Amino acid sequence: MLERLLLENWSGPYDAGLKARALSALESGAVLFFPNLAFVLSDAEKRFLDASVSDGKAKNISLDHTTGTMQANGTVNSTTWLRPTAILNARFVRFNATVDF
Repeated sequence: MLERLLLENWSGPYDAGLKARALSALESGAVLFFPNLAFVLSDAEKRFLDASVSDGKAKNISLDHTTGTMQANGTVNSTTWLRPTAILNARFVRFNATVDF
């Protein structure tokens, strides 16, 4: 299930009803979708979107938030992509930490 939220800005304040709707959706197993909010990739990061880096099966990046251990699977050379994806992921985490939701 996908819950579409039409926010125009990453920073609030947000309406209490919207927060309740988002929380209810998450607790029901939905994924929150914010089509009007962007996380802009740098030119260097856009290479992660290129299909040529995939092994043709899947691209998966996982981060164990408790240890900071990151794995990249499904890329042509996973070890080459590990550090750049870790940097991108860290930037995304810092970016989202500023959201007051």
